[in-house]
Amino acid sequence: MKDLIISTPRNYALGYINNFMDNRFYESVSKEVLKFSETAFDPSFDNYWMGLEHGDPTLAKNNYKLLGGGYDGDTIEKFKLIIDKFGLRYLSKLLMAFDTQQFADYIYSKLDLKKLNIKPFKVVDSDYSLGLSGSNYQHIYTSFKLSCYPPSSGIAFHRDNQKKLVGMLLYFGFSDKKIRKKGGTQFASDENTDSGWSEKQENHSFHFNKRLNIVHNHYPYPNSFAAFLINNHSWHKVDPFEGDSKLFRINLQINFMRINKKSLLHKIKNRIIK
Repeated sequence: MKDLIISTPRNYALGYINNFMDNRFYESVSKEVLKFSETAFDPSFDNYWMGLEHGDPTLAKNNYKLLGGGYDGDTIEKFKLIIDKFGLRYLSKLLMAFDTQQFADYIYSKLDLKKLNIKPFKVVDSDYSLGLSGSNYQHIYTSFKLSCYPPSSGIAFHRDNQKKLVGMLLYFGFSDKKIRKKGGTQFASDENTDSGWSEKQENHSFHFNKRLNIVHNHYPYPNSFAAFLINNHSWHKVDPFEGDSKLFRINLQINFMRINKKSLLHKIKNRIIK
């Protein structure tokens, strides 16, 4: 797998790359995803998609659309139903490749998470319970979310819920396939803030803040990819863009979710240690 370009925001890891996947395979996946994503703005498919608004409606008046995500550990099953219904066989192959120990090891290595005292990843099912070996690894499961952004939609600064450990974004560009340097994801560092500042802030409460320094503006180029460690400092946002009302931008979010469920043996072990 390709190396990531590593950025150096304070207190979290960030890596990114263009031309992430084999171009022929990407084109096959992209064709399916772009076609399916048209359903995001068809009212007859509202049972699949959720609309979310920006924290400041004066800045971004339109909702963006999400499919999947959440914290119930069932997004793979939900995507399988959609894949079967719409015949998305290349998307199926892509999600299977992301949900592997090999891919988790790749992300752990390329983001150099050992330096940040993150334990090696072990991919498990979402209903896995930590046993006696739980202290040796960071157990994770994979979840997915598909996002579509129309003009005048976006997301204010946030850090993501810390039930996620690593967030990743695979970009499919714009629905008209034109290349644009707008509507991407802006990653920031809190290096200009006092100690403890980030911990006191609320997600989605501001879109601009002079204390946050943009360290990477990731343009939504097709087949580009970004990955970042999620913690109190992993600030990022999505700037609204302007364009034809039928235009939208698409990305797939891949998340490594923390396993926090503990088995009875794990609980007994912790009580003994305490």
